[in-house]
Amino acid sequence: EKEDDEEEEGDDNHGEDGHANSDAATAAERKALEAFASALEATSGRYSLRGAALAEALQECAPPHDRFTAMLVASEQRTIDLFSEAVRLALEALATQHGATAEKKRKLSGNDDDARMLRSQAEELVSAYMKIRHPSR
Repeated sequence: EKEDDEEEEGDDNHGEDGHANSDAATAAERKALEAFASALEATSGRYSLRGAALAEALQECAPPHDRFTAMLVASEQRTIDLFSEAVRLALEALATQHGATAEKKRKLSGNDDDARMLRSQAEELVSAYMKIRHPSR
C-alpha cells in the first residue's frame, strides 16, 4: 500500500483522478497539439491540385480521371480542415481554462453551410477530446 501512495505523490503530471491536469502536462499537450497542427498544415500544402485547378477538375465536364482525383483531393482536404479546426478549438479550450485569450477564428474553406457543418463536427470532436483528457474541467 505504501508503494502505491508514493507513486501517486511522485506523479506530478496527473491529478487524483489519474488524468493529466498539471501545468507541465498541459504544456506538453499544447506542444503536441501545435506539432500536429503544423504537420496538418504542411500536409495540406503538399497537394498540387488546389484552388481554381481543383474547382475546375470537380466540374462534370472534366475528364473522369481528373474529376475522381479531384474528389479524392477535396475529401482529403476537408479531413485535414476538420482536424486543423479541432486542434485549434482544443488549443483554445486549453488556453481558456488557463486564463489566456482565445485565438481568432479562422475562415474555413467551402461554402457557408459546409463551413458551419465542419465547425460543428470539430466542436463535437473537441468536446469528446476534452471530456476524455480533462474530465474534471
